Amino acid sequence: MKKSSKGKQQQKLRVDPMAAGIKLPSKAHVPLVRCRVQLLGRAAPTESRNGVVAMQKPLHELYADASTVPSVITAHTSGIVIRTPADVNAGADELWFPIQDLLECGAMRPVGGSPPTAFVPLSDEAAQRESGREALFAFVMKRRDIPTADCWAVICKSDQAAMALLTACMMAHKNPAGWATSANDRPPSTITNTASRIHETASRPTYHLATAPEKGRTTTNIQISCLRTDRVTNILTR
Repeated sequence: MKKSSKGKQQQKLRVDPMAAGIKLPSKAHVPLVRCRVQLLGRAAPTESRNGVVAMQKPLHELYADASTVPSVITAHTSGIVIRTPADVNAGADELWFPIQDLLECGAMRPVGGSPPTAFVPLSDEAAQRESGREALFAFVMKRRDIPTADCWAVICKSDQAAMALLTACMMAHKNPAGWATSANDRPPSTITNTASRIHETASRPTYHLATAPEKGRTTTNIQISCLRTDRVTNILTR
């Protein structure tokens, strides 16, 4: 997990040496990771400085609903796109989340029975003990229409896919050169004019950005191993 607020428990970010030399393009709307997923939906996160705690309530609510939609999620240098349903040529929704509005993201696993008693990072010992269960990618986005946030979650087909999404989003968030500017802060050109754009208002508010951890600094709640360049730049989990 990543978090910008100070004064909370921190642990060391472990980065694969193979990822140290990865440099994202200084250009908006470049796709980094694409995965087939099951979309769980969105729910309101809990007010907490601890990202894992903030995601517990919405993930429990989404799992209790037990309805999923086959979708495709793509992490770009400038944001996240979810196309749902995945294989519908006409009438599919394409949801757009600018990366500068990202507050939290995590690669998680449900643990402790059915229904699950908790959702923990994939690096957690409890997640590793229950490695046969599905991996989730969850992210919290600040809304632009009202002063709140939404927690979105998808079920991934592998731990690798969840970690690839986490890695790409963290790297994109700390790469402002790839963010969309005020002139082109719109969905990537692959999205049709009828696409849904989440968190947009007629008057563009001033951004209150989370700060992704810089190289050598610490982050919270999850130890990640970044994937090799070829894994990060273009992965499609079918």
